[in-house]
Amino acid sequence: DDDSTWYDVCTANTVHVAKAWINFDGTGTVSIRDSYNVSSLTDHGTGIYEVSFTSAMPNNDYVVTASAIEDYSSATSRSPRLAGPTRAAPAVGSVHIASWATNNSEYDVEECHVHVIGD
Repeated sequence: DDDSTWYDVCTANTVHVAKAWINFDGTGTVSIRDSYNVSSLTDHGTGIYEVSFTSAMPNNDYVVTASAIEDYSSATSRSPRLAGPTRAAPAVGSVHIASWATNNSEYDVEECHVHVIGD
């Protein structure tokens, strides 16, 4: 049956799936829209956030990708922003994320997506 085959593939390759992910609003009082394996989100100033994991990563060699949108509700001001890990070393319990405008200044974004993949 197709469902059991899909289940076998997913469970056999658990190192190849997201270990944590989050969709959050980084403006004003930051808030989590939805997440997996994320216990909290901390605002460390303009465009700097810390994502804490519910279950720690086995090591700090995981991969982090992120994307951001300034204002997703307005077609006239909608513009992509850059987001990614900061220069802070990743830890097994959390990762710091930065978002910035195209002029390289840190910038609070309305929608930020972070994905963590590892062992």
